Amino acid sequence: MLNFFANLFSPIKQKKGIFIFLLILTIAMLVLGIISGRHLDSGVISIDLSNVPYIKFISKKGGFVSLIFNSLISLSILYLIIWICFIKPFLSPISLIFYFYFVYSQAVIFVNILLIYGFFNALILLVFLLAYMLVLIFIFLLIVLELFSLCNSHNYFKTCFNPRNSNLLHLTIILISIVLIFSFMLMFLRSYIILLIY
Repeated sequence: MLNFFANLFSPIKQKKGIFIFLLILTIAMLVLGIISGRHLDSGVISIDLSNVPYIKFISKKGGFVSLIFNSLISLSILYLIIWICFIKPFLSPISLIFYFYFVYSQAVIFVNILLIYGFFNALILLVFLLAYMLVLIFIFLLIVLELFSLCNSHNYFKTCFNPRNSNLLHLTIILISIVLIFSFMLMFLRSYIILLIY
């Protein structure tokens, strides 16, 4: 188990410079998202909260299956764009743009949930959502870091999901597992947390 996690985080050591660069920009996008989130309509990029799968679920505008399906679809689209664009170095900036937009949007969404529901009214939910968002961002950061090592490699698409050459398959499974665990936990929380949904 220790070897598994050591191998999973090995790109951080191998690409230390890139990791620090991505981490700094990730924090910067989180800060920008927090600032923009206080005024959603005047934010840098407009984000429609009504399209966020777990907000639909909490507000009882969508079912459990819809929560899982929409969450996986939205993350899969982001995942595919990042993965495909790392096939060539000149396309990799597109991947980074989508990754940083994802980070920014998560911060905006969280701040707006906080402003709408209030900190003490939804403390458990907010802590849960914060943990979920930060874990997602970290997993995607590891995915981006992994793809930096594979960028422009021979037989890129085969190499990416070969466990001997890459951790991408493991990271993908972890990503899907996190979404499923989050969905089941949210279903449990919705039964016990009463929120005034807009």
